[in-house]
Amino acid sequence: MDMCLLVAKGITDFPSSAFKLTGFIDVYWIVQDGGLCLLMAYLLKQHKVWRGCKLRIIAIAQESDNNLKMQSELQKYVYQLRIDAKILIVELADPEISKNAFERTLLMEERTMYLKQMQESRRENNPLSFSRGISVSLVIAENQEKSENNDDEPPERKTTLGKGSKGSRESLEEESGSDETKKKESMKARLLALDRTKVHKMHTAVRLNEIIIEHSVNSQLVLLNLPKPPRGKDGLDDYIHYLEVLSDKINRVIFVRGTGNEVITTDS
Repeated sequence: MDMCLLVAKGITDFPSSAFKLTGFIDVYWIVQDGGLCLLMAYLLKQHKVWRGCKLRIIAIAQESDNNLKMQSELQKYVYQLRIDAKILIVELADPEISKNAFERTLLMEERTMYLKQMQESRRENNPLSFSRGISVSLVIAENQEKSENNDDEPPERKTTLGKGSKGSRESLEEESGSDETKKKESMKARLLALDRTKVHKMHTAVRLNEIIIEHSVNSQLVLLNLPKPPRGKDGLDDYIHYLEVLSDKINRVIFVRGTGNEVITTDS
C-alpha cells in the first residue's frame, strides 16, 4: 500500500494542545515532492497551537539556478494555493569538502563498526573486545582541544625535571612530538581511505545543516524532505547518522516522505 511517512525528531519537545505558539514554521524546499511538505505545514497552521506562527518556504538553490525565476515561480505557486507564506531563496554553494565532513564520516564508520561488533558478540555470547586502541572520536576530540592544552605541562613531568635535566626534557619533547606526528599521519591515512560517495553525502548534510541553523535555529518547527531510506539493513546505520547530522541542533523537526505520486493542484 502506498503511504506517506512522517518522522518527528524531538517529539518530547512538541507542545501540548494547551500552548499557542508564535514564530516561524519553516518548510525547506530541497527536492520537488509535489508540495507535500507545504501541505503538512498548512494543515498544522489550522490547529490552534500553530495558528499564530508564520509560514516560510526556504528553497535551496544551486549555483546554476536562476534564483529570481525560482522565487517568482514559488510565489505564484503559493498564491494559487491561497497559502500565505514568505519565500526565501538560499544558495547552496559547493566549496571544497570540509574537514568536518571527513571527520563526521569517519565517526559514522567507527560507530557502524562498533555496532557490528556488539551484534556479533551478542550472537557469540562473548564479551565485546575492542581491538583498536584509541577510538577515532577521542582522537578527533583531542585534536580539537589541542590548542587549549598546549600550554599545560603534565605535573608529573614538572616534578621530575630539574635544572640539570635539559637532555631529559628534550628527549621527552621529541617523544611527544613523535607521538603527535604519528597520530596525525594515522588520522590522515584513515581520512583518505574513506568512501568518497559517503564523504560527499556527509558534506551535503553538513552544509544543509549549516543553512538550517543559520535561518531556522529559533523557528518553532522545521519541515524537511525525508531522504530515500536504504532497501536493506546494511546501510541503515549510515542513513540514521545522515539524518542526525542534517537535523543537528534543531529541536523540532518533521521529516516528510511521500510516495512520489502526490500532486497538490492549483485548480480552483
